[in-house]
Amino acid sequence: MKGAVTISVVIPVFNQVRSLEVTLAYFDLQSVPGAEFEIIVVDDGSTEPVALNEKDFGCSIRVIRQANQGRAA
Repeated sequence: MKGAVTISVVIPVFNQVRSLEVTLAYFDLQSVPGAEFEIIVVDDGSTEPVALNEKDFGCSIRVIRQANQGRAA
C-alpha cells in the first residue's frame, strides 16, 4: 500500500525534552519517507509537558501524556 504508515516508533520521555528534540531531528535524515512512518512520544509525567509542533518534522508525530509510571508503563 503506497503512502500508508508502515512503521511506528515509540519513544518514552521523562524530563528529557532536549534529548528528544535531537533524536527527532535525526528522523529527518532517514532514507524512509516521512509519510511511511509515525513517531509516538509517550510523556511519562514530565515536570514540563512535552510540546511538539508536528509541522517542524517530516513525519507524523503524536504525543501521549500519562502520569509518571516508569518507562515500562
